[in-house]
Amino acid sequence: MDTVETIESKFAMQCQEIEDKEKLFDLSYLYIELKGVPIIGGGYLATEAFDLRENNTPLPEPELMG
Repeated sequence: MDTVETIESKFAMQCQEIEDKEKLFDLSYLYIELKGVPIIGGGYLATEAFDLRENNTPLPEPELMG
């Protein structure tokens, strides 16, 4: 059983393949393409992530994107 099948069967989560892997890093695409799919996460600019790490600031709570 591959990873996707495991996630779908064991955790009852819907999985969807994204052909253009670069779109995985484009949050505007994810908000549009996966509308209605429950996704918890967030996005940060690289500079924001470095600042958070440098200042030992806890990450903001993830939000429901779908």
